[in-house]
Amino acid sequence: MVLIAMGESNEPAAYCDVSDVSSSSLGVGNCMGIARTEWLKVGISLIGVIQSAVWIYRVNVWPDLSQPDWITAIVLASIFFLGAVYSLIVHFIDWRRSLKAPPVPG
Repeated sequence: MVLIAMGESNEPAAYCDVSDVSSSSLGVGNCMGIARTEWLKVGISLIGVIQSAVWIYRVNVWPDLSQPDWITAIVLASIFFLGAVYSLIVHFIDWRRSLKAPPVPG
């Protein structure tokens, strides 16, 4: 992979990085499943937003990326970006509500 990343061949690197868009975003989703507090879910969602935004940027500045690869990568990154933004909004609202709620006796 080091040789490919250094420019030995552009084609295999494109396929590896396109699949990294979805696999890295799914890793953030797995972390969301085990998070127990809303503030932690907000933080994980923020990581997902930043990560997907970086992928969208990277796809747009990628030199010599073919049109089908560009479309695939931008669609995948956009889907994960929109999902992460939605998750961030929902968990932020829930976190704010939990701050205003009276403490649970226990």
